[in-house]
Amino acid sequence: MTDLPAGFEAYSKVVQRHIPSKEGEEKKETEPQANGRFIDVTEYWLSEDEPGECVPTGQAPNVAALARSRYGENSLLLRRIVVPGRSQKLQLELQSNSLQRVFRDVTGDLATVNVHADPIVLAAPYHELYHFRKELRKVQETTKDQLVKRELQLLKDFEDEHLSRTMKIKEIDDHKGNGTITFEYLWALFKPHQLVIMQTDLAGTEPVYFCAIFQKFSISSDARFWYLDIEHMSFDGTRFGRVEKTLQFSAFMGVRNIRSLPVYPYSYHQDKPGLRMKLEERGKSFIKLCKGGQDEAARGYLCDYQGPVWIRGRVLIDPRGFAGENPLFRESIMSNTTNKSSDGPRTVHTDNITSDDLICFPAQIAGYSLVTKHIGFFHISGLHDVSWEKEEALSMFNSSSNMRAIHRIISGYSYRSSSFGYSIADKGKGLVFLFYGPSGTGKTLTAECVAEHLRRPLYRASGADLGSGTYEVESNLQAAFDRIARWKAILLLDEADAFMTKRSDDSLERNNLVTILLRLLEYQSGIVILTTNREKQFDEAFHSRIHVTIGFPALTSTAREAIWRKQFKFVAGKQQLPGLSDKDFAALSELKLDGRSIKNVYHIAWLHMNAGGSSGVVSLRDLKEVLPIALGDVSPELKKQIQEFCEGT
Repeated sequence: MTDLPAGFEAYSKVVQRHIPSKEGEEKKETEPQANGRFIDVTEYWLSEDEPGECVPTGQAPNVAALARSRYGENSLLLRRIVVPGRSQKLQLELQSNSLQRVFRDVTGDLATVNVHADPIVLAAPYHELYHFRKELRKVQETTKDQLVKRELQLLKDFEDEHLSRTMKIKEIDDHKGNGTITFEYLWALFKPHQLVIMQTDLAGTEPVYFCAIFQKFSISSDARFWYLDIEHMSFDGTRFGRVEKTLQFSAFMGVRNIRSLPVYPYSYHQDKPGLRMKLEERGKSFIKLCKGGQDEAARGYLCDYQGPVWIRGRVLIDPRGFAGENPLFRESIMSNTTNKSSDGPRTVHTDNITSDDLICFPAQIAGYSLVTKHIGFFHISGLHDVSWEKEEALSMFNSSSNMRAIHRIISGYSYRSSSFGYSIADKGKGLVFLFYGPSGTGKTLTAECVAEHLRRPLYRASGADLGSGTYEVESNLQAAFDRIARWKAILLLDEADAFMTKRSDDSLERNNLVTILLRLLEYQSGIVILTTNREKQFDEAFHSRIHVTIGFPALTSTAREAIWRKQFKFVAGKQQLPGLSDKDFAALSELKLDGRSIKNVYHIAWLHMNAGGSSGVVSLRDLKEVLPIALGDVSPELKKQIQEFCEGT
């Protein structure tokens, strides 16, 4: 047998190892063995581009432990995240527990960083380090913990190496020292948790200031706008507490004076003590107004308002009612998410309100204008206590037996309003007056005197205010009755003819309006005054709902003379004598004008006199100049009277 070459046996094993040893059978290779089971897993990444841990779905990952297994022994870690086709990301990670604790104690909760995370991650360009660098240095200088001191030195070294180069800290500090700033460095003005001031000139020439607590600065992606997230004190209708707002402002070019910005840090105001004193007083006023009216029963606060020129007169401050009627505008008190023992609203009891809380209340408060009938927000600085005209009311009530009767009835009602009523709860406890007669005979004036005597708001409503459709009228009437109940006000339903006309078969909608008013009158518990020119056309059902009916006849010459004299006395103020004689007043009283027309004529004459630069007292000549043009279309008889009066000597 021929000997095989050396190494042939080993060669044959290599060549034949893939040849089946038997037909239909292959030689098995060494390979991992599957377990024949199915598993559902979830992969958690440490960051957008860094794989983390893969665990069975439903099982919580220990990402923090995995992160620490990668350079976790370092107190401070600068992570550079590099992905092809993307910009490099930089983030500084505070990994040491002691360093995290110091940082958290210095900064408090931040809107830009989760200071309770492990590790605490600060994204470039590290604005938080800039804002709190002085506090961190102070801890480094004063701490006796050598490990903390070394770790804070690492942080300082990082600041010196990176912040000074990337932020241009010296240039920023130079701007701030000179009271200026550029849009590029605007972020550096706003340190988290500091007080900021907003100013507006809407209320007149003097700026109105409003303080808040700054939380976060950001810029829109197109750099056209900048945003501030702030917190300030407010009232949600039941509670006081902090609310969150985001303010938007337009970007700017060049260098700006810091105090010219629409919002800037409180520390830059030139009179901080004086401003704080004013804002504290305004905050106390806000709380007082929110708590309720002048008496314990009323909810709402009646004030005289001297705010923007388009609103004057009495307003009813009622933030509770405003929140109830307009839920979309209700403030949302912040949740106490940082308090581990409570997830409820972060409410503040008024006894615990600090000076910083007081100055962070809004400059405006919700209310209702009794003159223009607008619902909105009124500047607190424009609100003043009401000056009641009680003497004028008493003079009116002493003018006739009917007026004296009204005076006694309302005086008795104001003290014994709950001592009578039906056995059915909340029924028949109100007091309803009906004043009827021609226009200008004193119906509305009497209603005003009732309100002045009782020191109550007078809430006026007319057909035009209530709408036309059945649903609209019912909703508006119900809102009016709800308000007078809440405010303890007097409702004047002026020219109520459309709601009181006799029901008939030919007008279902009008019948519905009458039924609605009858029902609301039955269950209201305040004073309601109805006025009309057509008392005889009323539905009979109203007679049992009306407690007092007073007729106002056309004015006599004596009554007209009294009204003329009152106009001169009211406008002339401290003038000793009006510009008219007794003979002039007697002649004026013969003109068959109603009370409203007399007031209108005098008002036009007063404007006419002021334009001429006269002595300040309306003269007979002024009246003769304006009488032909101040009354509009009048009857031929009255037109002749006016012509004879104006041509007389």
